[in-house]
This record gives sequence, C-alpha cells and structure tokens, in this order.
Amino acid sequence: MNLSDSQNFIHNIGLAKKIVNISGINNEDLVLEIGPGKGILTSALAETGCQIIAVEYDTLLAEELKKKYKHIDNVKIISGNILKFDLPNTQYKVLSNIPFNLTADILSKLFNGPNLPTDVFLIMQYEAFLKYAGKPYYSNSMKSLYIKPLYNSEILYRFKKSDFNPLPNANIVLAFFKKKDKPDIEDNNLIEYKDLVSYLFVSKGQNFKEKTKDIFSSKQQLRVMSKLNIDNNQIISDWDFAVWLEIFSVYLKYVSTLNKQKVKNSYKRLIEQQSKLQKLHRNRRYKNKKNNTMHTKN
Repeated sequence: MNLSDSQNFIHNIGLAKKIVNISGINNEDLVLEIGPGKGILTSALAETGCQIIAVEYDTLLAEELKKKYKHIDNVKIISGNILKFDLPNTQYKVLSNIPFNLTADILSKLFNGPNLPTDVFLIMQYEAFLKYAGKPYYSNSMKSLYIKPLYNSEILYRFKKSDFNPLPNANIVLAFFKKKDKPDIEDNNLIEYKDLVSYLFVSKGQNFKEKTKDIFSSKQQLRVMSKLNIDNNQIISDWDFAVWLEIFSVYLKYVSTLNKQKVKNSYKRLIEQQSKLQKLHRNRRYKNKKNNTMHTKN
C-alpha cells in the first residue's frame, strides 16, 4: 500500500501557516500530525512552539523528516503506521492532511480511543466531512451519529484544488471537530447508544414505526412520536440529533431487557462486517493493480 497515491500535499508554506493560525494551536499544545509528507505543515506547526508528534508511513519520507528536524527540539518524527500507533495518553490535539483513502480508519481510531483528542483539525474531502458532520450540513448518517454525542463539527476553510499537488479530484476542506466539555451521553452508555443507532439503521423499513416495531411496544411508539413530534413519513436519516437523544433516553428507561438483547452488539457486528468488506475491496484493488502492472510490462 502506497499512501502517497492517495495523499495530496499542500505546496505553499504561506497557506500552511494560515491553516495553523486558523487552528489557534500554541506553545502549550501537544499536537499529533498524521502523514506529514515533506513537512510543510510540520514546519508551520513548529514555529508555534507546540510539541509535535508526526507519524509518517512512508519510510523514505520519514528518514528525510528525521534529518530535517533533528535539531528542532519540539518535533518528534515517528516512522510507522498511524493505525497501529499508540495515541498520546495525555491531552492532545490533531492537525493533519490525511491520506483520503484512510479517512474512515483514521477517524475511527481517533474517535474510539481511550483518550480522545480535544481538537481535531483535518484536511479532508468535503464529501467525507458531510458523512461525519451530518446535520445541519447533510443528512445524519451512522458515522455522524456515532460522534455527535462527543464532538461538534464545522468547516473552517475551503481550499482551491490548485493548493495541492497532485491536484485532487474532490473538493477539500479544513474540518474542525471540537470535543464537547460535557458529552451528551456518558461513557458507560456510549456503546449501548451506538448499538441502538446501528440496529435502527440496518433494520428493515424506513420510518419510525417500521424501524422500532421489534423493540418498542405500540403504545411506546405512539408516546414517543407524540412527545417528539416525529412524522412517520420522515426517513431515519432526517431525524435531528435531539430526536435520537430522546429516543435513546426512552430506550434506556422503558424498553424491556429481552428487547434490548435484540439490539446488543449491533455496533460490533456492523464494524466486523464493514472490516471484512474493506479487506475484500483492498485485496481486489491490489490484485487489479498487480495485474495492470504485469500487463504494462508485457
């Protein structure tokens, strides 16, 4: 896997400094940078005086970075795979221009770790941001609903395609995920919440009654719909996050233990299924690329 194939690098140091300035990162911060490449963001970050841990997958780039910053005390270059890297166990922020084909894996690692980053600034594809931000930018997805209890999200900057080399095919933004001072759902209930979100998204049907018929009684359905003013013609992805919070609250208090068993481990099963599919797709891409290379040589 060559991460540089899916990474588009900023080539203007002035723009890199602008991005760092927008982030508000300062000399009191510990910052994780994922995929520093040739170090243009790293250099801009280093000028703030913050402590930087930069993890680079490409071994050749990592060696060049180590030489470049060997006399810079506040920059630590790690040669390795961020997906296997132990995240900091103290308070930290993230500012990165991530490989776009690893967006889902990287965000999953950041937002599901034992020590969540306080601020996450990611240069990422606009379409990917929509999936993780949900409303009010776009319809709510499972990905957005998983992180909404913990983070607020917004776009801080919209790039021009000419800001990158090579030119990206998609629109690129600087996305900001800000950890909430007080989460909407406590840690001990978070997995149960994710189970419910996963269960409702994959269950049959489109509207509230169809999605919840196996866990809520008819009376509970009518009571929830009336209290939350839910239109039964509204599809699940159009529910506001506040509605999800209320549905989860009712689920915790009133749904029977037997019906909760239907929901339990839905999140884990979904992640496992997605992991198998991703592995299958990666293997297919690798085989196709290998076959194309062989045909080219012949």
